[in-house]
Amino acid sequence: MLYTVLLALLAPPVFLAASLWVSVEALMVASPFGIGTWEFGNWQVHGGAHSIPLSVLGVLLAPVTLYLAGILAAGHAMLARRLLGAGDPLRDQLSDVAQSRARLADAFDAERRRIERDLHDGAQHRLTSLTLHLGMARLDLPEDSPAAGPLGQAHTQAKELMVVLRDLVHGIRPQVLTDLGLPAALRELAATSPVPVTVETDIVARPPEGIETTAYFVAAEALTNIAKHARATAARVRVTGDGTRVDLEIQDNGRGGADPAAGTGLTGLADRVAAAGAAAAGQPGRRAHAAAGGAAVPAVNASAAARVVLAEDGVLLREGLIGVLGRFGFTVVDAVGDAEHLIASVGVHQPDLVVTDIKMPPGFHDEGLRAAVELRRNRPGLPVVVLSQYVQEEYASDLIGTGDGVGYLLKDRVADIEDFVAALRTVLAGGTVVDPEVVRRLLHRPRDPLAGLSPREREVLGLIAEGRSNSSIAAALFVSETAVGKHIGNILGKLGLPPTDDTNRRVMAVLTYLGARS
Repeated sequence: MLYTVLLALLAPPVFLAASLWVSVEALMVASPFGIGTWEFGNWQVHGGAHSIPLSVLGVLLAPVTLYLAGILAAGHAMLARRLLGAGDPLRDQLSDVAQSRARLADAFDAERRRIERDLHDGAQHRLTSLTLHLGMARLDLPEDSPAAGPLGQAHTQAKELMVVLRDLVHGIRPQVLTDLGLPAALRELAATSPVPVTVETDIVARPPEGIETTAYFVAAEALTNIAKHARATAARVRVTGDGTRVDLEIQDNGRGGADPAAGTGLTGLADRVAAAGAAAAGQPGRRAHAAAGGAAVPAVNASAAARVVLAEDGVLLREGLIGVLGRFGFTVVDAVGDAEHLIASVGVHQPDLVVTDIKMPPGFHDEGLRAAVELRRNRPGLPVVVLSQYVQEEYASDLIGTGDGVGYLLKDRVADIEDFVAALRTVLAGGTVVDPEVVRRLLHRPRDPLAGLSPREREVLGLIAEGRSNSSIAAALFVSETAVGKHIGNILGKLGLPPTDDTNRRVMAVLTYLGARS
């Protein structure tokens, strides 16, 4: 208020004087080119050669004019800083602390990603290879051998340690958050919660990584608190965003009573969010056959020596898998370390079976999965088994959606050698194998896939199922096409249908709707 008053009182005379000075300066410089006589009070200025000294004086005074303009601007800025509080040392220190905390949070997230990457590429691969070799040694050792018991115990403990390490690495930073974004990560988080959780997402564009990370861990901590303290029977997570910000809302039907002033978990959530510069308040089966896109692969006799192309970027695990496959009668015709060479190798060797890791160079995201889907599209019916370090339902759904003769297994299952080989033979015979942990999470989902839709969204989805266009739906509901598009976006998000190049999400939504009504 004071700044506004002073600006209103001082600005007009100061700027009027400055304008007059600039006008006089301009007339002095231009005086030789004038015609006639100019009068400034008692002074007379005649145009032509007589005014050249005055023009020279005007040119010499030009730097003074610029200097005075700089003083005026500096004075204005100083007054504004003083009256608006920018010069307050306490305010400046608070600003520095906030910026420092944001930098520390970014550095912490970067270090978290580095640790996750190092554990995944180093310790997990080595432990999986060790467990695999222990399993092979256990098969070679007679059951009555004195070493059979200790070796079996060591193998069991190694498998348990694989699960512990997997969960530890996943807790540091879930890979699904990096690969598929916040909606998929929240759905995976909800699938592991002991309390039934409904996830609603409406994110127009993917937000910055720091915002995604903060929102995910806030949701994770909140759901943990709900399971431990709220005595709730249901929870709801709703997230919206426009690409620059995220609004996260978490509700439950528990007993309540959380008070930040009492030092509850809300205090920790508020601290985590504040560091990011924000604020916090209180057994499925499917059969599908490709109709085009290459020659179909003939059925393979599972008891014959199947020819296998193996793709795994970890050298130790790759060599271990080659040994296991050879031990049980498979012929590994080629073993590669990235998705590009996998596709090329399958084209050259025409194998009976492909076994591939999901995450491979160069990006370590879903290169192996995308290669598997492409191979299945080019050679319908090609048996493919993908190995994943973590349970990621979207990946399993993408692969199973390509038809029969596929498998999705956690790398932990490789340690149970006989079960792993049995799964490979099932896929070779045209069956589908899904890791038990994936099945458990799918069964953990609410039975009604439309439970999270609002009445209006159900109405829109019903009209889509009738084959209507957006304009027809808008006319039927007396709303704009923009509103219809927004409803459809919400529907696809709530049904867990992320954008992909290989799937018509609108068709998948209709199939979900029809399946729920049948």
